[in-house]
Amino acid sequence: MGQFGNQLEYLLGVLDFATQLNRTLVLPPFIFISDKGDFFLRPFQNVFNVSLLANYIKTPVVTLDDFKKEMPMNNCTLVCSLSSKCFNRVQEPDITFWHSLDVSQCRIRRHDLSFSLTDQWISGFSDHILVFPNAPANYPALAKDYHYQQHLVWTNELLNTVPKMSKPYLGVHLRRGSDMLATCRSAFHEVKPLFSEAYNCPDSLHRPLEMCYQSLEEILRTLILTIKNYHFKSVYLACDTNCHDVEEGLQKAMPSLFVKRPLEALVFTDIIALDTSDVFLE
Repeated sequence: MGQFGNQLEYLLGVLDFATQLNRTLVLPPFIFISDKGDFFLRPFQNVFNVSLLANYIKTPVVTLDDFKKEMPMNNCTLVCSLSSKCFNRVQEPDITFWHSLDVSQCRIRRHDLSFSLTDQWISGFSDHILVFPNAPANYPALAKDYHYQQHLVWTNELLNTVPKMSKPYLGVHLRRGSDMLATCRSAFHEVKPLFSEAYNCPDSLHRPLEMCYQSLEEILRTLILTIKNYHFKSVYLACDTNCHDVEEGLQKAMPSLFVKRPLEALVFTDIIALDTSDVFLE
């Protein structure tokens, strides 16, 4: 499923799929995996306001916790594509998640249908409970499903984790971890010429690493220029690794600027702070 952003992409399509089939949708928890491999499941209702979503979507929704209390899994069907493995419970967090649902008694049905073939899904899958090991949705989300996103409203609990920022403020997401550096080196520095490039430019175009992975000097130059142009009063820094040098550089260049760099922020805190910023840079 990937991390939070990927799960949201699937969720938009799943909301539409359930609506088209006129079926009750069980809202799943979100899965988070740390760099060390640790994971945790956060219930949907602890992330987004379920009532506001339910008021908009044209089909009933229920949280996973409420579903498990009210509906036994003794009449369920695992729905799997013909072209992929149906069910894999050998790795975390799959083991914990599926074990909590107790799907061991579900029968298995395979399909080769597109998720857009609503009539065939309705007529061919009238089973009481349909369980999809893989999301019945496209990735990335289709443009027609974007409208669901504006009805995914953060809970007050999460909104309260975001520090108060002086307006207007700039939200910055910096990718400076070793994984990002390795990716950039592979894509910009240590690759063969791009398709057809060798035919047009015998010596190949030079693609500097800094196009992908900026130096501290370039980061500070860009941020300071942006802050001055838009007259920002504060900056929220979200980093995948230590960015104390960026914070230090900004405050040295602009002493009156308020810079917030959470040391151990929840992933939601960073996302909400960036989402509610007046301008967002990544």
